[in-house]
Amino acid sequence: MNISMLENCGNSNICEHKQNDYLAKPFDATDLKEGIEWVLNNPNYDELCVNAREKVLKEFDSVVVAGKYISLYEQILK
Repeated sequence: MNISMLENCGNSNICEHKQNDYLAKPFDATDLKEGIEWVLNNPNYDELCVNAREKVLKEFDSVVVAGKYISLYEQILK
């Protein structure tokens, strides 16, 4: 499922504007509305969903995140 979110929110690193989601301008309700409509009415909605899933699996899968923590701990301990 795709969502529209604001550019300055903490989760904006998950989104790639118009590749897997829509990043709305901060404090702009009209742009957020347009983003929601863009996602819901996008003729390539299935492709957006695939792109979003691939992004999450590539960067936020538990194995990936665990590896990043291990790497960080190793750097700290050096």
